[in-house]
Amino acid sequence: MNTKDFLGRCMGVRLKARGAGDPHITFTLLVEDDGTWHEKNTISSFWIEELIGVLQQALVFCKSQKPDVVKGRQYGWRFR
Repeated sequence: MNTKDFLGRCMGVRLKARGAGDPHITFTLLVEDDGTWHEKNTISSFWIEELIGVLQQALVFCKSQKPDVVKGRQYGWRFR
């Protein structure tokens, strides 16, 4: 079965065929913890553009909030 992983430092995506006789691409969200990648949610590739759009909206909102800074380093954002 075809698979392709795209890995960041903590988050990743795995593309794979839905099944042995079904080449439809699905994507699985991955999270890294202590060097081990864990599969979280698997969704049809039909929804990948919607997920990207929703994440972009969430990022825009977060950037409109207060940065979460500790000892000069930003660790995301805090609600205002």
